[in-house]
Amino acid sequence: MIAHEKLPVIVWSTWLALMASGCSQRPESSPPGASTSIAVADSDVVVLDATALREGRVVLSEVKRDRLPEVLQVTGRIGVNENETARVGAVTQGRIVRVLANVGDAVQRGQPLAELHSYEVHDIRAELTKARAELDRRRSELQFVSKARDRTARLHSLKAASLEQLQRAEADVVAAEQTVVSAQADIDRIIEPLHYLGVSPEPVGSARRGYPGNREPSERIPVVAPLSGVVLRRMVTPGAVVSASSDLFEIGNLNTLWVNAEVHERYLSSLKVGRPVEVSVQAYPQTLFPGKLTYMAETLDPTTRTIQLRCETKNLERKLKPEMYATITIALGQTIDSTLIPTSAMTEVRGESVVFVQDQGPRFRVRRIKPGRQTGGLTEVLEGLRPGERIAGAGSFLLKSELLKNQTAEE
Repeated sequence: MIAHEKLPVIVWSTWLALMASGCSQRPESSPPGASTSIAVADSDVVVLDATALREGRVVLSEVKRDRLPEVLQVTGRIGVNENETARVGAVTQGRIVRVLANVGDAVQRGQPLAELHSYEVHDIRAELTKARAELDRRRSELQFVSKARDRTARLHSLKAASLEQLQRAEADVVAAEQTVVSAQADIDRIIEPLHYLGVSPEPVGSARRGYPGNREPSERIPVVAPLSGVVLRRMVTPGAVVSASSDLFEIGNLNTLWVNAEVHERYLSSLKVGRPVEVSVQAYPQTLFPGKLTYMAETLDPTTRTIQLRCETKNLERKLKPEMYATITIALGQTIDSTLIPTSAMTEVRGESVVFVQDQGPRFRVRRIKPGRQTGGLTEVLEGLRPGERIAGAGSFLLKSELLKNQTAEE
């Protein structure tokens, strides 16, 4: 009887001891402000508590179905605007004395790029000196015959000279005037090449009005920029001997650029010069550069069954560079049904475009998608989502961080 009475007491004492032990082991609290994720077995799933969702500013959005303009996307290559590009060459044979511009320099129209020394200038100036001496001689002759005519005219008025003598004197004046005009024409003919070469006709060693600080005229021929732009290429160095057919610099105005592409013949009926286009490049995936279709070739490539087309776009911020690959989006004038999500919902995981789809409550599953074009803060989804599904429209960075943390822990 005594043994049976003590048994319940022993059991009760043991239970109290276990309860006391359990109460003494309290869980550690999370540090304030830290995001809390709940571990799950599936590596493609992220579960966050309400606090983490609120602090991470995770906002849910619904996948929608709407109509977008039908477009044609083709790959092209950016090039310079050839109407705003110039290849600067030497105007005569000579030796480069100085190079004043380098690749990448911004230059203005008329700015010197290099200086050229040529013996042609010596020859022209020597001929000019002889022509000026001839002009002075002809003017002296004109002055002499003019005085002789005046003297003959006075004698004729006094009946001391015949009319024939007066007429002969007047003819000598007319002939002298013609020789002066001819000598002046020779000088103008000789000076014209100097103006073409950009060299002063004044001889070296004489100060000339119009030169800054009355500098002496130089025999060096300036090579000047024919338009304002950027030096794209420099093909000359000091000391190089060049001919009149040598290209020395290439200058381009990069404020407008061409984008050249090829399009298949089946789209010809939907294309028209003047249609608006959008240009995008990998360097700025979130930026669209507006432009327009400016040219369509008149002939078809018999091998690829494509035609050449050209678009023109502004480049005032100089983000686009020649030789970049670009995607040209051309509106075809019709609309099609499209699945749309906020662009902010899309992120990249291991090089793939993904979104986080809400499974239930705070449970999100990563899903790979195939994105299409972007417009007005929305991205078209070609594969991977259905209209009506709820996704993380904002705050996907937090979900991505937790996903990568879980996957790293499993590895």
